[in-house]
Amino acid sequence: MPSHLPAVTVTEAISALVVLSHGCVFLSPPNTFALSINYRVMQSIAPEWFWGGAFVALFAVWVLTLIRKMPRLRKAMLTVFGLCLLGMGVSFFLSNVNTTIGYTLIIVGAGSLVARVQMR
Repeated sequence: MPSHLPAVTVTEAISALVVLSHGCVFLSPPNTFALSINYRVMQSIAPEWFWGGAFVALFAVWVLTLIRKMPRLRKAMLTVFGLCLLGMGVSFFLSNVNTTIGYTLIIVGAGSLVARVQMR
């Protein structure tokens, strides 16, 4: 990493990439929400393109906080990433309890881990 950019924690980078990857999947041509029952709750709140755009925008703001060296906003973004992962896990659980319990636990665990990690 270039020396003018701040060091990024592993948890922060993984969380940001998970949010970005979900954003890209939601914006890609096949209608993900129609293909899986797991997104039923998210679909009832907003359309798929909105979720994809919001997740990509969150990632862009995080990159901006790294470039501009804004530690307060960077910590806020880490909290937002944790809340996104936690919210998606709860949404998956409420949409389809039986088939997504493993994935839900992984996402909820990742979300709670991100929420507990304090940046140094």
